[in-house]
Amino acid sequence: MEDSLTFTFSNRVKRNFVRFRYGMSCLVFIFVSFDHLVWAHERITDQVTVTVNKGRLLGIHSGEGIARLSLAAGEDIVAIKAKGLTGFVQTSARLLGYSGTFQRWSERRLDVSEHIHDVHVTPRLVLVVGEQHVYGFHENAGQWKVESLRPRETPKHLIVQDHVAVIITNHQAFGFSAFTGGFFSKDLPLTDTEIRSEANDNIVILHLSDRQLVFRSGLAIWTELR
Repeated sequence: MEDSLTFTFSNRVKRNFVRFRYGMSCLVFIFVSFDHLVWAHERITDQVTVTVNKGRLLGIHSGEGIARLSLAAGEDIVAIKAKGLTGFVQTSARLLGYSGTFQRWSERRLDVSEHIHDVHVTPRLVLVVGEQHVYGFHENAGQWKVESLRPRETPKHLIVQDHVAVIITNHQAFGFSAFTGGFFSKDLPLTDTEIRSEANDNIVILHLSDRQLVFRSGLAIWTELR
C-alpha cells in the first residue's frame, strides 16, 4: 500500500513538473514575441546626427561614440540626412550609410555613369533609386544591398515607410525591409498600368486588377491574395 501511494505521488510530481516546464516555455515564447513586436513597432526618436569636420564625416550618437570617415581628395558632398538611428551621405563617388546601432559607416561606390534620382531616409533604412540600380541600407545590419534594373526599366512609384519600402517599376515591384536582407522582386502584369497602394509602418499592399500583393517587413516574400 505504501509503495502504491509513493508511486502515485511520484507520478503527480512528474506531471506537475512537466506542466510547469511547458508553462514556462510558453511564457518565454510570449515574452520573446512581444519584445520583437515592440521593437518592430516602436517609434524611434532621432538618436544620431551626421556632420562634416576638416574633410571627415562624423557620425555622432546621442550616447557615447563618434564614427569618423575621411573623404577622398576631390570628393564632394551632395546630400546629408539623418533620422532615428540612421545616417546617410551621398557624395560624388559613394553612398554612405551610418548605423547608430553599430556606430559605424558602410559605403557603396557608385558607377561613373550612375545618376541618383530619389533618396529616402527612415529611422531604420535608406532607399536610393538610381538610373541603373536601386540601393537599400539596413541600419540594424549596417550594410548596403543593391539590385540592378533591367534595360529600359523605369521606377514609377515609391512607397517608403519606417520599416518597409516598395519600388514599383514598369516591369516589377521591389520590396525592401529593415529586418530582412536584400531586395525581393515580384513581376507585374503589363496590363496593369495603374496600381493602387496602401501602407503602414510595416506592411505594403498593392491592388492589381485581379489580385492583391502584400509585402511585410518581417517576411522576405511577397504574398498573393486572389
